[in-house]
Amino acid sequence: MADIDIAALASEITADPEGIGYTTTPMADQEVVDSLNGKTRTRIRAEMTGDEIFQQTNLPELDGILVDKHHKQQLWLSFCARTAVDPGAAANIAFVQHVFGAGPTLTALNAARLELISRSTELGFNSIITMAQVIRARAI
Repeated sequence: MADIDIAALASEITADPEGIGYTTTPMADQEVVDSLNGKTRTRIRAEMTGDEIFQQTNLPELDGILVDKHHKQQLWLSFCARTAVDPGAAANIAFVQHVFGAGPTLTALNAARLELISRSTELGFNSIITMAQVIRARAI
């Protein structure tokens, strides 16, 4: 069993800042464990490969870029040739909007850049929360 900050876990369970229902329902210990470990939250991924980004390209949209068509297509292909791209970086978001506007490629990229994580991960606990840890946290 990995060590976690039991005081922080206790605070999460008692304060319930996200309104999950740890105490209002009240949840049984196993329900708290399942809730904390279930991948029900989303966050923007730390990085995507250029190929992952290119796979989200709407090809008719790419073909239909009318203003500076060839130039923007070349910019897009160069961008997608990068090994790693931070999909949450403001400059990268602005670049995609510059090339495509608010069309289907942007919509697809917005979905692809998200990953499912657990509340435990979101809180910074780098391990699966166990029943024993929940029981210890509730005893505080």
